[in-house]
Amino acid sequence: MLGLLGRPMSDPRVDAWAQRCGLRPGQLGNIMCNDYGFELDMDSSMTVTSIVLYANEGGGGFSQYAGSLPGGLAFTDTYPVVVGKLGQPLELVGGSGATEVSARYSAPPYELSVTFTTWYKSAEYLARATVHMIAIGLTQ
Repeated sequence: MLGLLGRPMSDPRVDAWAQRCGLRPGQLGNIMCNDYGFELDMDSSMTVTSIVLYANEGGGGFSQYAGSLPGGLAFTDTYPVVVGKLGQPLELVGGSGATEVSARYSAPPYELSVTFTTWYKSAEYLARATVHMIAIGLTQ
């Protein structure tokens, strides 16, 4: 899956996923693979910039991603467990009550953003928040 990062839509591997996930030829935009629990984010040149892996979204339309997660993570991991596995994040963003909390990590050549099931950064909320999604991109 990580081999798709930085590849254009014209790459046979990207094109195969686009077809498998229902993107019609000539259609632009991200490749939403709801049944497989992930999406391929594309930039304006239709190159894969990130891969987003989802926990079971229920009403969000995504099945849970069934492959292995980076860093030995599991969707059931809470924020303290993630910190135990990956260390302290470079940055903890969101959490003002308006957006979910995400922890940003750098593991060259990749960047990870682990988003949790809480909108608040307090220790109380983070202690029980589990992994909601993981975005993986190439370092800039």
